[in-house]
Amino acid sequence: MITNPQRQILLLRDYQLPADNGQTDYNDTITQDEYLQAAYRKVRVAAVAPPFTLVPERLYNPEEKRTYLQEIANVSPDKDIRADELREAQARVIYAAPQNITSLLQKHWTSGQLFHAVTPFVTGLLRLAKTPAAPVLYLQVYSGWLVAALVEGKNLQFLNTFHYQNAKDFLYFVLLVFDQYKLSPEDTPVSISGQLIEQSEIYPLLRRYIRTVQFLSPPDFLQFGTKWQQQPTYFHFNLFGLMQL
Repeated sequence: MITNPQRQILLLRDYQLPADNGQTDYNDTITQDEYLQAAYRKVRVAAVAPPFTLVPERLYNPEEKRTYLQEIANVSPDKDIRADELREAQARVIYAAPQNITSLLQKHWTSGQLFHAVTPFVTGLLRLAKTPAAPVLYLQVYSGWLVAALVEGKNLQFLNTFHYQNAKDFLYFVLLVFDQYKLSPEDTPVSISGQLIEQSEIYPLLRRYIRTVQFLSPPDFLQFGTKWQQQPTYFHFNLFGLMQL
């Protein structure tokens, strides 16, 4: 996504990469695209890199980053462990940076900033101008896994990832959050961003059990021209959130 100083979107483009997503494939994509080769005032990159863990700011010790992550995942000694500041939630996102992404930054965008993808996602949610006071469950959907964020007013109540293999798995994890936080399927809406469409098997299944299932509206911290009105902008909400970092 390319934006100007007025926060207007000038270009939004998807790139289809081979399944292995190796460093060579990224390099080929970058070197063959004039927009990716251009010079920019700022470059921000969000890496979809589970697992991660969330540590409250008051408890965060930068010397213990690896220890925090090792509590939930196997982390090899050569991994670059990073911590994103999640100001709105007064917390830190701890994760292992993908080596192929950090290598690309060093090669192509030396002044670029790297974040875990949950950081712009949650930052964008908590900075929505019309965030309601009642709880809302937000889902950022990827192929095979999803990020669930429960937001009440401007407060992040829950954040986690779930791996799913089919629509029933997906529904199970969503209802698990409802059950854990005593949410009412009649009163608590689910707002979706990412890789999901109405024609999928998942969407009508959610609608069967949850009264309000909707796709996330475009954020007001970006300027969308008329040409974007027919586009499924909810696909890229975590990308939009990078503008707030």
